[in-house]
Formats: sequence, structure tokens, C-alpha cells
Amino acid sequence: MILEYFKVALKNLRSRKLRSYLTMIGIIIGVTALIALVTLGQGLQNSVTEQFDKFGTRRVFIGPKITTGFGSPSGVTELTGKDVKTLDKIAFLEYVVPMLSTNFQVEYNNMKKSMIIYGVGTKDIKRSFSDLDINVDEGRFIEENDRYNAVVGYRLAEDLFDKKVHVKSSIRINNQKFRVVGIFEEQGDRDTDYSIYVPIDTMRDFLGKPEGVSGITANVKKGIDLDVASEKIARALERARDDENFQITTPQKIKEQTGMILGIVNLIVAAIAGISLIVGGLGIMNSMYTSVLERTREIGVMKAIGARNRNIFGFFLVESGIMGFVGGAVGIIIGLLMSLGLAAAINATGFVNISMSVSYNLVLFGLLFSFGLGMLSGTLPAVRASRLKPVDALRYE
Repeated sequence: MILEYFKVALKNLRSRKLRSYLTMIGIIIGVTALIALVTLGQGLQNSVTEQFDKFGTRRVFIGPKITTGFGSPSGVTELTGKDVKTLDKIAFLEYVVPMLSTNFQVEYNNMKKSMIIYGVGTKDIKRSFSDLDINVDEGRFIEENDRYNAVVGYRLAEDLFDKKVHVKSSIRINNQKFRVVGIFEEQGDRDTDYSIYVPIDTMRDFLGKPEGVSGITANVKKGIDLDVASEKIARALERARDDENFQITTPQKIKEQTGMILGIVNLIVAAIAGISLIVGGLGIMNSMYTSVLERTREIGVMKAIGARNRNIFGFFLVESGIMGFVGGAVGIIIGLLMSLGLAAAINATGFVNISMSVSYNLVLFGLLFSFGLGMLSGTLPAVRASRLKPVDALRYE
């Protein structure tokens, strides 16, 4: 009997193709928006997770604390070389790498670009970057005796300027000549691929801050709990600084916070797409009501030759479900193609890297939801059709 329902439903849909296509547009648009936006959101979340996973489980970041106290001006506190020395004395830390960054003008081959320059402590820089699986493709890392040498990102060397930057090329930073001693391997994220690293002492001279530090990275020894280590680091800095004007974060904390934000964004996006699906469901309901009116005499004939109310109900319910299912399937295909295309375009810009993956659960949900929505939308018209009296239906003009 179910197979018969499908045969009758498909026959009716083929007999009014244009209306069926127009009716399914609402479902197609809704499912396309749902699949495309949620897939892109999940891809971005995957990329963020992958980036923070690179930092591992033994890395701690110490930065200045943003102050917003009443009665005092809002601003950002500063770290100093004294904080680095305090951390160097902590036995469970493998190494400590200070950083000082600012925006400077970079000139190469008569082209000028304004960008952030990172001054880093040279003592453990190679170890720090290697732990992040960031290695040099050509040349070497900055060394302790370097003064006006720099290591640059892969994409900066390849395409930021009209002429390719090579190892031993000269660039000017803040009107000072620097020699490029190394080029990083391509990482796939803009922050690293378009970066410039110079010795922190050189950066301090530029800024006139002999003890300047904008952030510190510390690596905890194996076997030490990261949360416990963070608490001990906080106590050591509090004693040395005699204040709490700093903040300590770990990749796990940042990943959790970012994941929560992106999860909320995905939920809002799904809710917006859901509105389109509801509109599509109303379109199916309207179409099915029209279909009941057009086929009133046909319903009367079917009942006159023995069709029962449940048979009429089944015909119309399956027909609306098929429209929802087909619309959902088309929407899923378009949504996936759109998300893949948008992800490729976004990745090509280099600003954000989206790691795309198809969620089969999402695809299955899209199909089942659109099918269920179609059947739900057709319920009332199907009930109305099933309750028509044969005599009244046959007399309908």
C-alpha cells in the first residue's frame, strides 16, 4: 500500500511540475542556507581547534592585563624584563620566550608595507618554533648574536612584494636595513605566513624600551599539570611584581572559549536558516490546499470506487513528504557546493583558513527534517481531503 502511495504521489507531482518546483523553492533555500552556513561554521571551528592543538598541552601565555577599574583610566598594563627573569627561575619551566611587537613600515624593492613586526627572545626561539612544528624552509632562525637580521614568513617572501624575498635579501624596517637570514615553511595561516621576526633587543632599541615585553610564552616540563603550573606562575609573578596586573592563558582555555562563541554563532545561524524552512513548509501547505481544491472531483471518484479516508490521507501526506524530501536533497547538494566554493575563496585570501569537512549527521538531519516538515505541512490539507464526502466531491465544479 505504501508503494502505491508513492506511485500516485509521483504521478501527481509530474502532472504539475512547475507548481511542484516553485513549491519546493522555499525548502531548497532553507536547507541550502542551513547546510552552507553550518558547514562553514564547523569548518572555521575545526580550523581554530587545529591551530590551538598545535600549541600542545604544555604551553602557557603570559600577557598584560586589561584594566577597566572605576575611577582610573582604562588601559593595558605592561610586562617587563623583570617578569622574564622571574619566570626563568621557575624550575618546572623548560624555556621562556619574551616578545615585543609593534607596527612598522617595511620597505623592499621600493615597495612599502605597514605591518606588525615581532621582536622575540633569541635564546630559545628555535626550540619554541620547532615545538609548534614551524621550521625554516630556507636559511636559519635568529641567533643570540644577531642584531639586524630577520626571519620572514613564506607568503611574505613569495608574493607580498613585486620581487620575491630570498635569504640574504635586504629589507628596511623602520628605516633600518635588515638582512633576511631565514624563511619559514608555509603554514597556511596569515599570522605566520606574512610575519617578520627580529631580535627583541633590536625592537627595544627602536621603541626606546630597554625592558619592554608585550607577551611571554613559557613551556612547562613534561608531567606537570598545566593548571597547577599556571597557578604557581601566577603566585611567583604576584610576589615579584607586587600586583596582579597580568593574565595567564593556555591553549585549552582559549580553545574552549572560542569553541563556545562559535557554537553560539552556529546556533544563531541555524535558527535563521530554520525560519526559511518554516516559510518553505508554509509554501507546501498552501500548495497542497490548492491541490485538494483542484482534485476534489478526483477524490470523489476515488472514494466512489472504494478508497477509504486513510487512503486519501496517505496519498496527500506522502506527496507533501516527497516535495519536502526532494527540496531538502537539492538544498543539501547546493549548500555543500556553495560552502566548498566559499571556503576555497576565503582560504585563497589567506586571512582565515577554513578546514572543510562534510558532516554526515548534518546531511542526514537535513534530509529527515525536510521530509518531516513536508509531511507536517501536508497534514492539514490531507485531513481535509480525506474528510470530503463522495457526493459533495463529485458535484464540485
